[in-house]
Amino acid sequence: LAPYSLQLEKEVHDGRMEAVKAFTKVNNINQITVPTRDAWLGIIAAGKTYYDVRQALMEIGLSDADLEHKGIRILKLGMIFPVEASILKEFAHGLEEILVIEEKRSFVEMFCKEILYGTPDTPRIVGKKDETGRPLVKADSELDADDIVRILARRFEERIDVPNLDRRLKEISMLPDLGTIPILSRQPYFC
Repeated sequence: LAPYSLQLEKEVHDGRMEAVKAFTKVNNINQITVPTRDAWLGIIAAGKTYYDVRQALMEIGLSDADLEHKGIRILKLGMIFPVEASILKEFAHGLEEILVIEEKRSFVEMFCKEILYGTPDTPRIVGKKDETGRPLVKADSELDADDIVRILARRFEERIDVPNLDRRLKEISMLPDLGTIPILSRQPYFC
């Protein structure tokens, strides 16, 4: 294996990864699902999280037409690794901010920063943390539409008016917290 390992590594990085990116681009696996022309905010999500984002937007009353009117663009990643750069650059063009919503670790956020770093008019990219370093998208458990409504509320505040947002936030605050498991206290039986 040793004499061929460097050749195999080169083939993976220079050949196969580039082939995967070309396949992704040709087959339209990553899609800009809301292609707003003069958008200020771009939202990137993949897999189940993408559908949770769409559910959250629907619950606060934002249709695709409303998103276009309010300047919001959405990118659905069908393949998160490797991220195909041309769709990301097309998506990011003219945006002030990109919000990456993903569960657990910040892979997509990291790839976006790497691809867009140093490009002209690079938008601010937020995800696990906002621009001030405060936590934004939780990294310790699964996201659902209610969590995403809270995240969107923080990004929309003072920027756009969403009539159903306050109502939905109030409904969410009245739901029981199912994420906390009560810990029973027990006495040790040994001395």
